[in-house]
Amino acid sequence: MNESATSPKRNDVRAMFARIARRYDLMNRLMTFGQDMRWRRWLVRATALPPGGRFLDVATGTGDVAFLATQPPHAPRLVVGLDLVPTMLQRAQRRGKTHPSSPAWLVGEALHLPFAAETFDAVASAFLLRNVGDVAAALREQVRVTRRGGRVVCLDVPRPDGATLVQRLFRLYFHHGVPLLGRVVAGDWDAYKYLPASAEAFLTRTQLRHIMESVGLEDVRCHPVMLGAVVICVAVKR
Repeated sequence: MNESATSPKRNDVRAMFARIARRYDLMNRLMTFGQDMRWRRWLVRATALPPGGRFLDVATGTGDVAFLATQPPHAPRLVVGLDLVPTMLQRAQRRGKTHPSSPAWLVGEALHLPFAAETFDAVASAFLLRNVGDVAAALREQVRVTRRGGRVVCLDVPRPDGATLVQRLFRLYFHHGVPLLGRVVAGDWDAYKYLPASAEAFLTRTQLRHIMESVGLEDVRCHPVMLGAVVICVAVKR
């Protein structure tokens, strides 16, 4: 079932990301200690995008993953970056003016992707799933638009299956340091309180893997990074 255009969560998320669009990239680099671009590169590599393939980045934000997909050694025929927030896509479009090969940008809903079945060779999302009202529905849409044998990959912040000391320290930083950083750098305490709260309400790595399997994906592998605080899941459409 698709999330309604009047869904309170959908509208709140859209408004929040529109507010922080101006400082979004800077905050991502600061609060991940510069690691988020490394994770996004891994995400793109994990898609195993074939030469001349078609690639979709859902919740592209300002386009980091989509831009990475256009760069060597990838040689896609089409890269599409889709996002719910027009302000984010405007910033992506401005960035695209300095890139030799810019993706196509489209405003759209993660729970109702505006593409025919089996349009793409690979579909990726970074930090999307904990922001949707129905994770399984979002993944079903990604599976629907992926060709058979293509890959669906996602990057997100799961709840720990069991908290180690390092994970406890990270959560302490995430819940207290990140909001403070958000207030100083982005001028928005509430948005950066939401981010750790959304992670606490999200799935564990094991639960996410099970949902991916339940929507028609196989060979699901979830790789912990940043000592398990972040996960990259890779799967194949059967």
